[in-house]
Amino acid sequence: MGKKILIIDDDRSICSLLSHLLDNKGYDTAVSHSATDGLKKIKSELPHLVILDVMLPDLLGWDVLKTMRQGDTTKDIPVLMCTEKNLMDDVEKAMESGAQGYITKPFEIDRVIEKISRTIG
Repeated sequence: MGKKILIIDDDRSICSLLSHLLDNKGYDTAVSHSATDGLKKIKSELPHLVILDVMLPDLLGWDVLKTMRQGDTTKDIPVLMCTEKNLMDDVEKAMESGAQGYITKPFEIDRVIEKISRTIG
């Protein structure tokens, strides 16, 4: 199995598409559609990378990232923030919050793969 990537996004079609494409590239993917479930999976599965949507129904992605950075076993897991917003403030907030990168929707899968590859190989 390849490196594990957890995708946390409430848009099921995006999760399905990303999961399928990443699985075909040799990654092992898991999916969550809420922040609460995502945090549980992060702690139990300790993925190599988290692709994290900013706008989730139960918590903002920023809060998930903050919680991850406070955990002993999760603080060093790389995170790529993903959102439909393309505002410079969000890009800066992602970096200041400890994310390794930022993906805007709609995204080009080649750019997503490139960012993943640069982040975790």
